[in-house]
Amino acid sequence: MVRIIAAAVAILTLGRQASAEAAGGFVDRCAYQGANLTDGHWLGIYCRNKDTQIFGYNYTWIDLDYCLGNSAGNLISYSKGNFSGSCNNCTIAHDDSTLAMSCVCLDTNKQYRKSTLDLNTTIHDSNGCAGCFDHFGNKTWEGP
Repeated sequence: MVRIIAAAVAILTLGRQASAEAAGGFVDRCAYQGANLTDGHWLGIYCRNKDTQIFGYNYTWIDLDYCLGNSAGNLISYSKGNFSGSCNNCTIAHDDSTLAMSCVCLDTNKQYRKSTLDLNTTIHDSNGCAGCFDHFGNKTWEGP
């Protein structure tokens, strides 16, 4: 019985850690003011790496089709959701604590409607590389 309880606690703890990483902190570690969106689903941004005294920031880009889905016309965090297959006209905007992505998405009535999602709830930074769920984007020293 003790082993079952210990295993359950370990699973819950691991789940919380994965959720916390997936839940962001992205805006705190990345220069979201310079973020750009290419082809409606590639997010490019500068994020801090661990060796900030030497390198500072890496340019990282990630295909948001691995991070977002469309649920009845609403953008949602969803692993390998391929949102760009049913959403278009996507843009990003920021303030001090959010990086909001807005798209026009097809709903269940085959009507398009605007939907917005704070990417800080989905994207995380791992040593200068943007990621979501079990997917990581790419990184380089300089952006485009």
